[in-house]
Amino acid sequence: MNDKYEEEITPGQVAQVTGHVARVLRTSHTSKKHGGFDQYKDDRIHISLDTYVPNVDIRVKVEDGWR
Repeated sequence: MNDKYEEEITPGQVAQVTGHVARVLRTSHTSKKHGGFDQYKDDRIHISLDTYVPNVDIRVKVEDGWR
């Protein structure tokens, strides 16, 4: 087994990559008073990135619904 694939991924790395996905592959945008939300959604994943305060919400569809 290759050790480079066993590195732990941090929550910050997940947020950075998913935020990039939301910006680049954006399927919708919702405006708000300060900034807005860039969103990416398909049948298995929903990412919402707050463009003013760097917060990201990630939801993944599993057998019993969205988590």
